[in-house]
Amino acid sequence: MIVVRHIQHIVAFPAVRIDDAVGQALHSAFDYEGSACHLSTEQRQRLKLWIAETLPRTTRHVGAWIEREFGIVYQSRSGLIALLHRLGIEHRKPQSVSRKLDEAAQQGFIEAYDTLLNTFGRPPLSGPF
Repeated sequence: MIVVRHIQHIVAFPAVRIDDAVGQALHSAFDYEGSACHLSTEQRQRLKLWIAETLPRTTRHVGAWIEREFGIVYQSRSGLIALLHRLGIEHRKPQSVSRKLDEAAQQGFIEAYDTLLNTFGRPPLSGPF
């Protein structure tokens, strides 16, 4: 069953096969733009360079930069995340790190981890590493 939504009502039609031309007409009737990228190849390259240089902390910063530089507005966070994925950039929310770190405990962990790596499945390495 195909359901067509309108602002004031929902109309259901029995399932019918829709060819590409009719499907595109239906999408355009509802201003559906799909997931095509709005940025040109050059703009995408500039965006990747800017992200590499500035390491923005949120997608809001990325969206604001795109709007300021190119005049293109991404209205949803998911659209920006999809854009970042298409560019090969993984966006993760940064995790906070305590300001009160125990340096002795950290050094002990690093030494134990190095020992584990050097002895896991093979004889221990010798020499100044």
